[in-house]
Amino acid sequence: MKKIILSAAVLGTVFLAGCTDKLELEPEQSLSNEQALNSFAKAQTAIYGSYDGFQALAYYGRDFPVMADANSDDIVIGQNSGRFLRDNDFQYSAEYATSTGFWNAAYAVIGRANNVINAMPNITDGSEEQRNQVLGEALFIRALAHFDLVRRFAQPYSLDNGAGLGVPYITVTEIGEPSRNTVAEVYNLVIADLERAETLMTQDVGKFRANKKAAQALLSRVHLYRGTAADNQKVVDWANAAETGMSLVSNADYLADWFSDGSAESFFELKFVADENRGADNYGYIYLPTVTTDVFAANIDLPTTMVNSNGYGDLRPSNELIGLLDENDIRRNFIQFVPGWDDDFQFKFLNQVADIAGLISPRILRLSEVVLNRAEANAKLGNFIQARADLNRIRTRAGLPELTLELVGNDNLLMEILEERRRELMFEGHRFYDLMRNGMDLIREDCGAIATSGGACRINSGDTRVAYPIPQREIDANPGMAGQQNPGYGG
Repeated sequence: MKKIILSAAVLGTVFLAGCTDKLELEPEQSLSNEQALNSFAKAQTAIYGSYDGFQALAYYGRDFPVMADANSDDIVIGQNSGRFLRDNDFQYSAEYATSTGFWNAAYAVIGRANNVINAMPNITDGSEEQRNQVLGEALFIRALAHFDLVRRFAQPYSLDNGAGLGVPYITVTEIGEPSRNTVAEVYNLVIADLERAETLMTQDVGKFRANKKAAQALLSRVHLYRGTAADNQKVVDWANAAETGMSLVSNADYLADWFSDGSAESFFELKFVADENRGADNYGYIYLPTVTTDVFAANIDLPTTMVNSNGYGDLRPSNELIGLLDENDIRRNFIQFVPGWDDDFQFKFLNQVADIAGLISPRILRLSEVVLNRAEANAKLGNFIQARADLNRIRTRAGLPELTLELVGNDNLLMEILEERRRELMFEGHRFYDLMRNGMDLIREDCGAIATSGGACRINSGDTRVAYPIPQREIDANPGMAGQQNPGYGG
């Protein structure tokens, strides 16, 4: 008798509970699988359920990007609750609840998307444009979730040209025993889904749903991560397409832009509303200290409403990161010293939604990243003039001087671009992946600071701990993954 593996169990049902009026939906009954999706309205409701899946605490609701932040050299772990200390110290096992929770949440999202994808050929109502849009959104969602999984549970493509084991790429909701695809296979399938999605999504649905430009932006990121010469040209091409009609937020508006959602720079944001307030589990609370409105008003200079925060302050900016931020850099203002705690904290995720402390709409894809994707790709292609121009757009917007050829030669330009990515994308979960996909070692100057055990002062590129363990219950229940646990975590 076949065992029901974890991914099959997660994929077997479309969960629609939690759809909110942010998408202006009427209440719907939960749909068991794609066979119940026999109308355009039901398919559209089901795709909204996929976005709710992204909101899970274990996924973009907090844990997935924060795990990667904790892996990096941008933060140190505080002595409060000690959450994400295992990630910071690279001391996790195949039973680690946080990474297992992400695995489950991501495959649940994939299951919801698959139900829509596989039902669409039998749906005839609604216009062709409407049906194509929903199908494109489902393909985008499936691609993004698989890309996130392969980043977390596999080594970078560059380590062995994608020959290593990735994650199962699930395209049908069914009980089964899938084996792991190779990293190369996962990337090929992600790109195929995104390219198809990009052609299908033609409606203006706003930035809180997947859309054509979001697909273009994600394609620029995926090709950057794969990183071959052909991919680097694709990064440039897709970044050019995504940027058309877009512009960077100005220096004058930059700080305030982070204290409301729906940024003019965003391609795709995950919308939260006030009644989705999770209190202590709000995204920003993992970074924010407990601070009263009075202390905030007296000591913290930011263009936003003063709020009471009951945050944990578990993740704090490293001294190394702070040292990279010039006093004239507008982004330095996100890091503020808090009396009483006698330490620096980051306030980038303070109160985007209804002035509720820590409640934000995560920015999954935004223009600044895409510009830096293109800068990095052009530097690797030897297109140094174009690469330097994009780098300087981000620098000058931040209030920094241009880096001319006389100041920084072409041989050092790539390192300057990666450093600029570190500043611009700080606390957004990119830094660790940027190091590993470029074959660079993680070397922490703040090793041993605050609560860290000192067990991860250096993580070399290719270290077995770069890839998280496949959840043990998945290995145990699925014969298709027998012998496919990542090295360093047993069978």
